[in-house]
Amino acid sequence: MARIIPALPLIIPFVLNYGNFLIDSSNYNLKGFLYNSTVITLFLIGIAQVIRIVSKVHESIVFSNEKKLPTTIFLLDSKNIISEESKKKVIKILENESKLKISKTKTQEDKILNIVESIRIVRAKHRDDESLKEYNILYGVTRNTLTSIYLSTIFYLANLSSAGSNLILNLSLTIFGIASFLFFKKILFYIGTFYAKELFSLLKTPSPKKKSPSA
Repeated sequence: MARIIPALPLIIPFVLNYGNFLIDSSNYNLKGFLYNSTVITLFLIGIAQVIRIVSKVHESIVFSNEKKLPTTIFLLDSKNIISEESKKKVIKILENESKLKISKTKTQEDKILNIVESIRIVRAKHRDDESLKEYNILYGVTRNTLTSIYLSTIFYLANLSSAGSNLILNLSLTIFGIASFLFFKKILFYIGTFYAKELFSLLKTPSPKKKSPSA
């Protein structure tokens, strides 16, 4: 559902404008209902995959392949978003878990690349943590929904002349589409901030020691 729901902004106007591929309601019966339900479901699944691919490409571009995500930005020397003490602790833990050098790299670019790679490794290790999972789902749904809305804008603009009674709807949603594209990076960065803080907090929290079996 987390991938299907974001597709709704795109499929609803498509059905409103081009619903002729569905069986007319005047001839509706169980067979017609099953046909329409199957067509819409398959279309939803297909469009959801397209939206996810486009959204990840857009994300990769605006965040420079994760170099400008909060999980990277927060750990740079030039940023004072988290304390220096927290920054050093997180970097030390990342180095231990990823076996990559971060604090003693030759260039800033090398440091950024190693932060990005170490975060990927650590994220994979903690992918089942419930608090991180919640933020991850929120981030993914928001990213895909924003993408779905601005892709809808392209559809609206291409069909304004044939929209008829849906003209006002198309114009209204076009405004949301433009806004979703312009604020794509800012909104995702905001949500990513919570994920980064939760991840860093998780890393700094000592894991409970396993009790040794009694003799």
